[in-house]
Amino acid sequence: MKDYQFEEITFWLSFISCLISYHLGIEWLTGILVVVTALNLFWSIVTAWEDVKENRNDQSKDEINNRKEES
Repeated sequence: MKDYQFEEITFWLSFISCLISYHLGIEWLTGILVVVTALNLFWSIVTAWEDVKENRNDQSKDEINNRKEES
């Protein structure tokens, strides 16, 4: 399970809600949900990026430790 899975789920749920409100013609709700969806997308990308950076750092530390053990 990914660390940022909650952010992905909230983004997709808000996106689906936005599409449904657009389809139903509820303009005021669509406007609100567009903003919410954009914020959820932004935070989803931020948390995914932080997770990738953390995993890269862990991998490079593991590689350095492996090289030290081999020497």
